[in-house]
Amino acid sequence: MAADSTPWFVGGGAEHSPEVARGELYDSTGGAEGISSPQSLRVLPMTPTGNGVRVAPGGCLLLNRYPGGTLQTYSARWFSEQILNGPTVLPPTPSGSGRTDLVIARILDPQYEGNAPANPNGFEYRRLAVIQNVSSSIRSIRELGLNYPAIALAKITRPANRGDVLAEHITDLREVAQPKTYRRLFTHNLEGSTVHALDTASPSSEYWPDFAEAIWEIDVPEWATHANIVATWGGVRVSRSAAQGTIWARIGRPGDWGEGNVRTQDVKWALDPTAADGVEMRETWGVSDDVTIPAAMRGTRQPIRLVGTRLVNGGPPRMDNASSIMVDVQFTEGPA
Repeated sequence: MAADSTPWFVGGGAEHSPEVARGELYDSTGGAEGISSPQSLRVLPMTPTGNGVRVAPGGCLLLNRYPGGTLQTYSARWFSEQILNGPTVLPPTPSGSGRTDLVIARILDPQYEGNAPANPNGFEYRRLAVIQNVSSSIRSIRELGLNYPAIALAKITRPANRGDVLAEHITDLREVAQPKTYRRLFTHNLEGSTVHALDTASPSSEYWPDFAEAIWEIDVPEWATHANIVATWGGVRVSRSAAQGTIWARIGRPGDWGEGNVRTQDVKWALDPTAADGVEMRETWGVSDDVTIPAAMRGTRQPIRLVGTRLVNGGPPRMDNASSIMVDVQFTEGPA
């Protein structure tokens, strides 16, 4: 009888093969692989530091890499912190050179390898392990061409003659199997006769443009660990001037509200002091950045503001009813 002759999930006393169950998990997760949540299976140094590491509790999805196991997925979970240590698991590095070791989560399925366990209900089918002496540039388990299900959690790169593992030796390689995303696009065309000049000198700054409709608010998802922010100032009026300054976008309130705030990098603007006198032009300015969302901001509603300052005096850039602003924010979920 072919292994997949009984579809998932028919009744009437039919028996369902492991392949069918693993295939159902593969289909329901879209063939995703990785950790279940941002905090799952994070590798940390021992406390106090020693010749081992701690692995946080959590779950993961692992593709079936056994020969003949394509289009199948395993699910594994650890409910408490695990310890990987000892001279055989993470031996000291030799005196002549350093070494990189790879911490993995893996599946050992007796259907494909080894012997059937004497006690099937007590066998350790999912395991944490260390693959010693891998390339220091490794980023994914796929680079090793393994023939069993596994995902990379972290690499540990230690210098020569080192027995303990410090935080700076650990590089996180986890990927969330099914990361969430949430995107909001804010746009506004300026109206009325008000001209918004960017004329506040550093170290002070100003909201630019500054009017009630420019105060947008966004709900930060509880699961968000990062945000991609793109802000655009369209139709900026510029003319001959020596003025220079910076602009940026900010999510969150100024000062300490107990929730923190995040901002893009500063982008510098500089007007042209050699431009023809009396000639006005329109330009489009923008900033973009990938920022980390503080835990205190998650699950809160936060304002979005466009901010600028002037570093060198001169005729300032302006925005008016022929100008527009836009902020594009995408929250993402990743290892934390």
